[in-house]
Amino acid sequence: MSIPKTDRNKAELVGEVTGTTVLKKFDSGATLLSFNVRTCIAGDERPVTHNVPVAWWEPELSARDVPEGIRVKVVGCVHRRFYNTPTGLRSQVEVVAQTVEV
Repeated sequence: MSIPKTDRNKAELVGEVTGTTVLKKFDSGATLLSFNVRTCIAGDERPVTHNVPVAWWEPELSARDVPEGIRVKVVGCVHRRFYNTPTGLRSQVEVVAQTVEV
């Protein structure tokens, strides 16, 4: 196997939207759509599912109301963000979407 000399952070998810999508508008004017994508990995005995959090900055107007259960393809990069809560510093790993196909 040949390892590329350039670094790369690329993620591709194909699955169903789970839970409620959350649209946030910030004072800066930026818009963030957050949702989870349920993916399935074939296992030896049974498939294993994962709900992967997705952050989509500046989503297209037509895609801002993504319904639960719809299949999507998300292409983006893996990102870990840190934020403060009343109980202390927390972190979350998510896919930051570059494109979302519905």
